[in-house]
Amino acid sequence: MSIDQITGGGTATRTVQIAKSIQNDFGIECIVLSTDQGLEEESKEQLNDLKTVLLPCLNDRFYIPYFSLQKLRDLIKKVDIIHLMSHWTLINVIVYLFARQLKKPYTFCPAGALYIYGRSSLLKNIYNLFIGKSIIKNASRCIAITDLEKKYFLEFGVKKQLISVIPNGIDNNEFYPDHAASKTFKKRFGLQKTQYILFVGRLNLIKGPDILLQAYIKLLPDFPNINMVFAG
Repeated sequence: MSIDQITGGGTATRTVQIAKSIQNDFGIECIVLSTDQGLEEESKEQLNDLKTVLLPCLNDRFYIPYFSLQKLRDLIKKVDIIHLMSHWTLINVIVYLFARQLKKPYTFCPAGALYIYGRSSLLKNIYNLFIGKSIIKNASRCIAITDLEKKYFLEFGVKKQLISVIPNGIDNNEFYPDHAASKTFKKRFGLQKTQYILFVGRLNLIKGPDILLQAYIKLLPDFPNINMVFAG
């Protein structure tokens, strides 16, 4: 996987946020293992206060890393607990195998990647058949980001008491009012004198913009002055 928060999306952001919280809020040393794929300067600056091990990425699509088995084993040997983020990654496979060998407990959070959707469906099914299901079933705790993802875990045979639902968080320090930009946006789209609901994200069915639109249409008769804006 990638931890570049610009190209890596929500999973990268969640990974960095969790690592910083573990380190800053609880005083526990945290090491982030990932690839250097797509890592921009802006993202590197956000990682300055984290201990990272970034492996060279040999293939950008499948996040195939260049690594030393011995060095990775030594890294995993010295930690107390492992948190696996995302799914469908070679790093997860390697870390999982070492975790089992060294009897290290690990938690697993696919962060929306558990459900097979989109391209490479055949490869993902093969991945689950040979290793993915084992990663899921042997985790000390599975973390879902939505109730729907919890349902997917249950379908894999994970016991209900081993599943926790922890939605994606928001760092309030990253949000601040930009009144000038807001005025420009409203003027461009004729929203100066109206209220509106704003969806910001990747315009893909997996993000559910169609569900939001359907709900908006149903409520429109009761709230005729509310507009809907999709940005992505």
